[in-house]
Amino acid sequence: MYFLLKDFGHDVEWKQVLKGNVARARAVQMLWLACHERLPTKARLCKLKLLAKQDCVFCGEVEYLDHLLFKCAGLRTIWECILSWLDVDHNPDEWKMEVMWMNTQRRKKGGKFRILQCAFAETCKNAGGIETKRVLVINRVKLMLCLGS
Repeated sequence: MYFLLKDFGHDVEWKQVLKGNVARARAVQMLWLACHERLPTKARLCKLKLLAKQDCVFCGEVEYLDHLLFKCAGLRTIWECILSWLDVDHNPDEWKMEVMWMNTQRRKKGGKFRILQCAFAETCKNAGGIETKRVLVINRVKLMLCLGS
């Protein structure tokens, strides 16, 4: 009876990227945010009125999820270096394609996927955290100036 009442829902493609990930908890959390398209990119922070400009620090284009992780020339080289270090022949594409690619990689045998999975989460954490830290520091300073005057 329980199974008839329970809604099993549908499997999402990013579930296996998070499942069993050995990366740090904060990195897995940032990866989860990226999977839900809630990573604090400049475009998203501008939409929330926390930033005035949405330009990427590295190239000047609008910084959105795909751009931040894979399209920006400055940050793309980081991901390409990680892939070459792991001896993986792959050209990073847009976010949804990368998640699907990671799902195909998990089916291969060996521990390489665990390392790739960890690197994927850590890259998302570091790329997503660059601007967030800067915005939090600026807002903290603004708050201190308002309270001080």
